[in-house]
Amino acid sequence: MSRDAYFRLAAHAKSCKNVQAERDLAKSFTTNDVGPDGRIKYNDLKSFHKHVLCDLGMCLRKRSTDDVLPGGWHLFYIAYHVLLRVKTTGTKMRPRPHATLSLAVGRDGKTGLGWDDELAKFSIQADQSPKAFSRYVQTDWRMWRYFELAAQADEIWAESVHFDFPADFDVSGAATIHLP
Repeated sequence: MSRDAYFRLAAHAKSCKNVQAERDLAKSFTTNDVGPDGRIKYNDLKSFHKHVLCDLGMCLRKRSTDDVLPGGWHLFYIAYHVLLRVKTTGTKMRPRPHATLSLAVGRDGKTGLGWDDELAKFSIQADQSPKAFSRYVQTDWRMWRYFELAAQADEIWAESVHFDFPADFDVSGAATIHLP
């Protein structure tokens, strides 16, 4: 975790009045919506979208085709400082539909949607897990000898904080999901 991210995380924990609500939301999602195998329990995007809006109380903030495989959507849902990213076709690194749940605090203290705004991702146990070990090893030449270990740590971390949808996940109707 970068020094900046560490200080933003500490400031958020100290000053945000919604910290408990954020923890409760993460716990609810990982307990009720993700199975013990790490897979999301919904078989289609439409019902998952409705659940996220109505039951979890999140809001769709952004919808784009960036950072996903062709034909897919990248959906950004927020509540408090919790960001739920859904990638309907997956990515080059993870080529299957999946989602992540993050604590996302921008430099301005508002909920951020950018990768650098995600201070930690939530694991299946709803623990906050800092990210990007190898990224920080790369920037310090004294740490380069640890790069391979850091890359392995990144992979272990990624497996613990990415939640795949079922293999038969139906994304039909994704193009009909619009911002409020």
